[in-house]
Amino acid sequence: MLKLIRLELLKNNAAKYALYSVIVILSLTALSIGFVFFLGFEDPEIAEGIIGVSFFVEMLTGIVFLIFTAIMHSAFTINAYKNKTMDLMFSYPIKRGKILASKIIAVLAFNFVSIIVAQVIIYGSIYIASRYLQPSIKIDFDILNITFYVSVVLKSVMTICISLIALFIGMISKSPVATIVASFFLAVLLKGNIGGFSLAGSVVFPIVLTFISIVFAYLTIRDVEKKDVV
Repeated sequence: MLKLIRLELLKNNAAKYALYSVIVILSLTALSIGFVFFLGFEDPEIAEGIIGVSFFVEMLTGIVFLIFTAIMHSAFTINAYKNKTMDLMFSYPIKRGKILASKIIAVLAFNFVSIIVAQVIIYGSIYIASRYLQPSIKIDFDILNITFYVSVVLKSVMTICISLIALFIGMISKSPVATIVASFFLAVLLKGNIGGFSLAGSVVFPIVLTFISIVFAYLTIRDVEKKDVV
């Protein structure tokens, strides 16, 4: 399986996505620094009442990497069906389910690492900058505490796994656009703030969605051995 995953990453030019990921991480870091230190709330009550840094960073990285993961699912999996390259791949003496699983795992693993690196860099940059600059919003994380890293890992797992729902929708329609659009709506639902209402602070809802995502991943792979490539 590891060999298949490596082959999928090489075949789909993972270096290109790594470059895109670096650009995204640097951009998000610059945006976060600007927001946290230079937004400049004039009203002290607003500054004290606004949501903390962790909410902003999780929302930003969650939305961006959920959509980024869906884009890679589209390139790795949906396009393989659309361009009929799955016909050739399924002719290999390897189980179809294993081939499909290697594509999915390759995308999930790549983006799991990316979102963790992104958050560590962003939080670390804010932590260092806070020693020299006055933040406009409250610093509500402790980068020196091990529980901080446990939280980052667990939330990253949930965010990346939820992309499987978008993949499932894309597999049904065999449409890369449907996959990306679905991921956008999932990102807004999970991380967005609509009229003051947000599910970003909920613990139960992301866990439920993660469980549903795993079920959808199973449904995506199930019976692939019996189905014709269309």
